[in-house]
Amino acid sequence: YPLGRLLLFLPAAFGQTFAPALVSLFLLRYAKEALGLEPIALGGLLLLGGGLAFLLLPFTGRAVDRRGYRAALMGGLFLLGAVMGRIPLALGVLELALLALLAGLGFSLFLPGWNGFLAKNLPQENRGAIWGSLMTVEGLGVALGPAVGGVLWEAFGPKAPFFAGSSVFLALSLFYAFALRRPGWK
Repeated sequence: YPLGRLLLFLPAAFGQTFAPALVSLFLLRYAKEALGLEPIALGGLLLLGGGLAFLLLPFTGRAVDRRGYRAALMGGLFLLGAVMGRIPLALGVLELALLALLAGLGFSLFLPGWNGFLAKNLPQENRGAIWGSLMTVEGLGVALGPAVGGVLWEAFGPKAPFFAGSSVFLALSLFYAFALRRPGWK
């Protein structure tokens, strides 16, 4: 399997877990201190976004089956990046609720887009080995994200991990917008 083609899988494998992990350990603290939300309110927002993602997955998955993975992959990453960058600037609970819904939509697009990308492009004969390597890279994102998020929080303040995560998602969206335009990916 061409190594150059395989390397195009790695940024999303790492970034999709690294970006949310940047804020994972600090989300409750940030919600309370910066946004004035009680844990139950944060839980409600997470349930709102997660519930929408769960409800939309059958539909977005079907859309990926019919129209391909490109738009869902890039659109989902873009939405997740936009939401993550807006959270520290949110003006109230209503805006946070809207952001939770947009994050749910973004995740419901990204997940089938990423899985469609993998299913379409991973070679049958090496799929297990390559998938295992990708999962290792994803695990590295989960492991490094909280440490980097903590450094960012301490060095630049509580908004920094959100802006860094947003940058990762937006960069991935742009990366795939250009990488998937290459003739070999059509």
